[in-house]
Amino acid sequence: MTPRRQSTFRNQHSEFRTQTPFDIPEVLERILSYVNKRTLTHSAILVSRQWLAAGRRSITLEYAWSDCVEDTEELKRALTMMPWMSRLQWYTGATCWSNNLVPQEEQWFLLLAALEALADKETLQRKRYDADDQNMYDNMKERLGPKFAGFPTTPQGRITEGPRTRLKAFELYGDIQTRRLRLLLPVLSSLTRLKLAPENHTSIWQLGRGDRPFHIGHILHECRHLEDLHIASTRGGFLPGPWALSAARLSSSASSSSPDTSQPSLPLRSLELEGVTFFQSHLEDLLVQTPHLKHIKILYARMERPPPESGIGSLNYKRFVQHLRGLPLRLESLHFSVLGRPRNEMTSDICPNSHVRTIWTTDLKPAMVQSLRLTPNTITTLELLEPGNAVLRYDLGSMLHKYLCSSPHLLHLRAPYSWYPIDHMDLHGLQCTEQYAGEDFRPGIWQCRNLRTLTIRIAPFDITRRTPLSSIDAKGLHSRIVCGYIARVCPELRELVFSHGNSAKVEYPSLDLSIAGGFCLLGRLRHLERLRIERWRDAGHWTQDQFEWMLPSGQTEERKAERRKELMPLWRRLGIVAAPGGKVKVIGYKKTTDPKRSFDWTDVDPALRQSLCQLGSPYEVKRFFDQLNRQIGHKNYTGFRCFPVLRYLSICGAGEVELSPEREISRLHERGKGRDWH
Repeated sequence: MTPRRQSTFRNQHSEFRTQTPFDIPEVLERILSYVNKRTLTHSAILVSRQWLAAGRRSITLEYAWSDCVEDTEELKRALTMMPWMSRLQWYTGATCWSNNLVPQEEQWFLLLAALEALADKETLQRKRYDADDQNMYDNMKERLGPKFAGFPTTPQGRITEGPRTRLKAFELYGDIQTRRLRLLLPVLSSLTRLKLAPENHTSIWQLGRGDRPFHIGHILHECRHLEDLHIASTRGGFLPGPWALSAARLSSSASSSSPDTSQPSLPLRSLELEGVTFFQSHLEDLLVQTPHLKHIKILYARMERPPPESGIGSLNYKRFVQHLRGLPLRLESLHFSVLGRPRNEMTSDICPNSHVRTIWTTDLKPAMVQSLRLTPNTITTLELLEPGNAVLRYDLGSMLHKYLCSSPHLLHLRAPYSWYPIDHMDLHGLQCTEQYAGEDFRPGIWQCRNLRTLTIRIAPFDITRRTPLSSIDAKGLHSRIVCGYIARVCPELRELVFSHGNSAKVEYPSLDLSIAGGFCLLGRLRHLERLRIERWRDAGHWTQDQFEWMLPSGQTEERKAERRKELMPLWRRLGIVAAPGGKVKVIGYKKTTDPKRSFDWTDVDPALRQSLCQLGSPYEVKRFFDQLNRQIGHKNYTGFRCFPVLRYLSICGAGEVELSPEREISRLHERGKGRDWH
């Protein structure tokens, strides 16, 4: 038998060499699909053009845009990357205040054109509009088509052979208009996740400005691969029915069959409805067609009362539970609350072994905390809800604190409405208040140190019960305690959200975003990918220089040297002075000696204790910048980088729209000039 001849090839750097598996595009692509996202993006695809082509399919590109921006050319450039875009966030502004200065319709036309260019033949053949929508579509094509002739175009060499990435997630915020959304849906058939979140000034589902509402069934019919549907409304928008698809539509839309029957079904796995109004019967009919559903979350529902002749009330809890029991659903999480009335017992009835628990903030009482603590191995996700802006109550936040200090298995916490007293983070008793809150407000260290996601609402102090700090650095002290505590106690965080409210009794903000406030201390979170600080009342304006230290452009050797000089006056103002023996002293930084306010460090890990020894001190901020500004070649240079994997940043942004750190800091700079785009 003649031995198989080894294949060889020539490249520009060497003579003939034996071909390896890495030289076979299909094999290389499969290998790179197992590489983590950061290594793939920052290392692997930089090896060669071949590795770039093979790894591109495994890279997920996410993008955010607001149609309030006048720069249509920027959008055109972004949409040329649509073949590799997996997630798109779109914030649409109100036409009533845009004053026609921003070509919103042109931008929506460009988005529609890009989606049509990427759609496969089957999607284009299935695309159907009713008479009114078809007339609007034809009119738009006639008016705007010539202006954007040739769009979309893609940069040369960017498209590889084979199928392109199709958009998987689409999130729409702001002044949503159904007439535009109806044009997009037929070319969004590749979606697996859709989120619609109209803001206060609009209600997508109600008649207004000539819009016609459409059904959830219309969405499910067009987006036939949809697995996650999230609809949120702050005005109780009405969701008309029916939601369930007809037999003919279901057969054409279903991508798989139910595991228990041969009947076609929808692939929906997660359904979240927040603040909307609907008929119970419409929801029940839809659940019959979604046997793969794993998560149901109905928040602040406003149940529509059916006609009197139907004999059905606004909510028949018993009937709904019986309906769920009769379906072949294997739910992993369930929450149902109507007009501020949660039905926590529904979760224990339908899915008692759920790892996810969603409860009302006011239900977080000692008995509930004790119940949660008895099952620490099963609760990995805890969400606390509250209708509207509740009255500031420190005791509820203290109940949450007690739970966090005894739940090492918790991975995800979302408590955007629960006022968390800063006393519990003040391990050294630095707050100089005239009235101490008492034994229930002692500090402590959370046991959930593997926390991955955290949404928290910090309450600095209540002026109805406490006297604010007299120090000029009061706000900075609060912020340094919060940021320093979270950075040291929760080092595994991937997502961090600081929630804010509008209560007139509370002084805002709880975070000082200046350098003195210690916001920089969050830069020690080595795994943090998403950071969002929600809007607060009277939020100020910032300059680009305040945050440039976060970006690679602000970490050059030249910029480091400049920043060291710029920060010297700040350190002196904060009372950081040299002390005998080469040590450092902070004037005014004094830990409490009151046993009622001090924390017992006996059982704390020595390394963690050492990292928290300067909690709240301005010196902790100086140490951070000393490490960040250290030049290459310095004897103590470690190559430290702040926020090494941060992908998305939002500071006083709109909704949940996320931008890259570079784009967000640029937006803040424009905001200071009065040209904010949302």
